[in-house]
Amino acid sequence: MEVFERRLMQSVWNILDMYLLKCAENGFILCISGGKDSRCLMEIVAKWPNRFSKILIASVDHCTRESTTREAFFVASRAKRLGFDARILTLSGEKDLKEGVLRKKRYSILFDLAKEMHISTLVTAHTQNDQVENVLMTLVGVSEGSYGTGMSMESSSSIIGSFGQQGRLVRPLLNMSRKYLSLILSALNIEDYFKDPSNVYNGGQRVFIRKILEKYPERIDRLSRLAERRKIELSNIQEFSNIFIEKQTFNEMRLDLKKCPFSWRKLVLINAFQLFCPGREFRGTSNLFNIFFKNTILQRGNYILPFCRMEIQSDTQIILTRI
Repeated sequence: MEVFERRLMQSVWNILDMYLLKCAENGFILCISGGKDSRCLMEIVAKWPNRFSKILIASVDHCTRESTTREAFFVASRAKRLGFDARILTLSGEKDLKEGVLRKKRYSILFDLAKEMHISTLVTAHTQNDQVENVLMTLVGVSEGSYGTGMSMESSSSIIGSFGQQGRLVRPLLNMSRKYLSLILSALNIEDYFKDPSNVYNGGQRVFIRKILEKYPERIDRLSRLAERRKIELSNIQEFSNIFIEKQTFNEMRLDLKKCPFSWRKLVLINAFQLFCPGREFRGTSNLFNIFFKNTILQRGNYILPFCRMEIQSDTQIILTRI
């Protein structure tokens, strides 16, 4: 291997060492679509100096385009040439599904495979560009997520639980730009990756934001750092939010927000929902708060939510009860 290639990949190898060496005994599943980002990740892992045997390549055939089956078989074939075991998973059902629905179905069958193989870790090829796209989509209210926080390099089982599964999700490329990955592929003389036409011609919000970012690539790193700072801020808020729980039993939770800063209240309430209804999906609930918040002031009333009943007795007193 050339010194230049090694230097390009070393930063990713360091992340693999940090997050994935601990998986040597049980292994991990590497989720590969055949696009530029995931293809680059597979090649990097193949050349990882500390690579171990228990690594399974999984490619999901979404059956949304005529070419998706061919792409999945190509990924499996390439994986085997690199010395990996490979599996092709097929999503059945409707083809014209929204991105969020497809994502949940994809993770569901991937974690089903992980359970079957007695593996607890999935590895994906999310990049810095994906991070920034998610941040902007949550900020403008067209995507699920929590107030522009973006993704984490490693997601806990509680986060994965929102997909109805238990496990660990690692994103080793999260701090790497697509431009940097293109440089690695170029150094490895790899051009036979696939391009999803929906990334260019789809009229969805993600493509719209992606095209804006293509015009201002110098902003990507800055927005990525902003997402990381925001995640730390929210983590600190969650750590202190429990002090506003006045009483909690299995069937009831009482909140007193009298001393809670106004800017914290929505986040404290989300944290209360998560504690009161563990395992429920709370991504994308930001629009729900428009019902019982007017700016930062709580509106009195009784609300039947999908996950519990909420009584707002005053602008600081809240009671949650199980339905």
